[in-house]
Amino acid sequence: MTDNSKEKMNKFQEKFLSEKAASCLSLMGIVVFVCFVILNLTCGNWHFSLLLNEEKIGQFGDFVGGVVGSLFALVGVILYYVALKEQRKDLKMNQESLKLQTDALNQQVEEFRAQEKEMRETREVYEKQTLLFEKQTQCYETQAQEYRKQTKLLALQQFDSSFYSLLKILSLQKTEFYHKNGEKFVSFKASGKNTNALNIAESIVKTEESFCKIFLDVKDCFDGFSQTFLRVLNSINCSEITEEMKSHYVEILKSQLTLDDKIFLYYFYRKQLALNENLLIKKYLDLFYVDSIEKLECDDIKSVEAKDVLSAVFEKMRGVITSGIDFFNSLENEKEEIQKTESFTIGNRNFGYEFLLNDNEVRITFIYDENNIRNIECEKLKNVSIFYLYDVFFLSKFRTPKGDEFLGNWKKEGNKIYIIISSNAVRELT
Repeated sequence: MTDNSKEKMNKFQEKFLSEKAASCLSLMGIVVFVCFVILNLTCGNWHFSLLLNEEKIGQFGDFVGGVVGSLFALVGVILYYVALKEQRKDLKMNQESLKLQTDALNQQVEEFRAQEKEMRETREVYEKQTLLFEKQTQCYETQAQEYRKQTKLLALQQFDSSFYSLLKILSLQKTEFYHKNGEKFVSFKASGKNTNALNIAESIVKTEESFCKIFLDVKDCFDGFSQTFLRVLNSINCSEITEEMKSHYVEILKSQLTLDDKIFLYYFYRKQLALNENLLIKKYLDLFYVDSIEKLECDDIKSVEAKDVLSAVFEKMRGVITSGIDFFNSLENEKEEIQKTESFTIGNRNFGYEFLLNDNEVRITFIYDENNIRNIECEKLKNVSIFYLYDVFFLSKFRTPKGDEFLGNWKKEGNKIYIIISSNAVRELT
């Protein structure tokens, strides 16, 4: 079929096979049908005219019915064709719409892929930035640590310089103090010889009075030494160095103090702390700690060997007494008591003790082998032991005793010496 024939066929379909043509044919059929109905209803029959033959009219009606029916059938075919044609157009439009939607979905998919790629790249950039930030943070932390180290080192250097400067000043003031007041200090130490051996409380009071008397004479010179000493202590205590370093500098300061320095500082601060609280001094009491046997109230013990033995025995007993009192204070039943007996060895010397503590009495018995305590009279040994207990319970805590807290006695059984000291002032001691 040529293009001209196709064009003619399309024009024929557009003119004849259309809703307009179907409408015209339907209208024509309706008009013919209505005319025949009207004629039949008006005339009632076909005898109104001699020219009309009913048989022929019937045949003509069959003809008309066939024609009208055929027209309506043709109209149905045309309309069905038109419907199919429109349906085809709709399908085509739907296909085109679906294609457009598919294209749009494909485009969205591509956009989503592009977005996913962009997000992945963004995430990679973010991860790289995060790693970079972490490295920078680590670098900053390292720098901060180095800065803190440098700051601590600088602070330590500054403190070190200040500390040794103060230490030098302290040494000069101490030298000046002993240069000007050496004789007075010697006389103060000798005052221990005049203590009353029969009453330890009186000897404590007498020694303090002797110190106060000499202190009035040396006060102007000693003030500089004591104030510098406190400044050194305070600089250590308030510095930002570690506790370990503080202990190190305290040990250096401690090494600068002779036994005479410690004795003088001990009696000075014992008097001062009995009157007021000085937390700094109490915190660093070990700096000028003087063993009980080295204090002036025990000055009658001259033998170095005897001092070493008694010092070791008293140090052992300090732990026993302290732990015993702490345990006793934790007891809920007041009727309970602590009783302990033990033998121990110091070097190749044997010693022992008996410790009794209840709500009514504290009794401590020192047991010595006579061969281990030579050149010490039993009465003197008793007085030293009583002073030791006064030192443990009162003087080391900067408390002032009344003077009747401890009573002592001694006895010998074979080569054993028993120093028995008791007290009824349990509440005051515990």
